[in-house]
Amino acid sequence: VPAGSAPASYLFLDCVRYHCVGLSHEDVVEARKLAAEGGAIVEPDLVPRVTHIIIGPEATPEALNSIRDHVVEWREHVRTVRLGWFREAVAARCCVEPSVDSVYVLPQMVPRAHTALGAMAPVARP
Repeated sequence: VPAGSAPASYLFLDCVRYHCVGLSHEDVVEARKLAAEGGAIVEPDLVPRVTHIIIGPEATPEALNSIRDHVVEWREHVRTVRLGWFREAVAARCCVEPSVDSVYVLPQMVPRAHTALGAMAPVARP
């Protein structure tokens, strides 16, 4: 069933398995309340069954690098979003397509100088 087309129900987010990265404690608590309201499942680790990665402003370059690797491998099955997407879905009472403001676009990553081979860091933007 395409996102947003299922009838509203008390388990309108039961297809969502999410993982949080870089959220404050308050935001994690809010995400758990939103998940409980819609039937979403929190995944404590970044595993293949994760459908949504909720990324906050406190995400470290190392965490973003790990997310980037996960998205490269599972791109057809995972979305990177902000907490606002969860709020939008709960307000709509269905799994909605992320709005432009609620999509988290991963920064382009490049190798870091003077680090282990393969270590990555965000590209500095002017």
